[in-house]
Amino acid sequence: MGLDSRLPTLFGRPTLVSDGHTTLRDSARALRELCALPESVHASRGDELRTSFEGFAKRVLAHFALEEGGSYFGTLAEDSPELVDQIAHLKGEHRTMRTDLRSLGESAGGLSRSNAFVIELGRFLDQFEAHERHEARVLERFFLAEAKGAG
Repeated sequence: MGLDSRLPTLFGRPTLVSDGHTTLRDSARALRELCALPESVHASRGDELRTSFEGFAKRVLAHFALEEGGSYFGTLAEDSPELVDQIAHLKGEHRTMRTDLRSLGESAGGLSRSNAFVIELGRFLDQFEAHERHEARVLERFFLAEAKGAG
């Protein structure tokens, strides 16, 4: 059974994806709080930061896979061809962030003593949050177009 076959109907998908976004925002906020701790504390809480990052990375990758499935982005593009370029841009951002997550994951082993990791993670979180805002605007356009078509 593929990922798409487990998705609810089109009307339930925004809720499913929205719940995923909420979970990711909460995880990103928790990571930011850990990153904001003084550098001297990172050494004693390095395992917590590493574990939190690894869990966040897994959730982000799973979320991207869900969104890129034919039943989510594919349906949006099919129903709103005017959004195809924006959806392609979102997928491109996903590719970039996957690469960044791999790089961060490779440096996570020494993160308990690495202020550089904390800085890079902060940059990634900024990028992720910008992506989330961009995606929200695309979805807003989709639902506005749907509302106009129904009216």
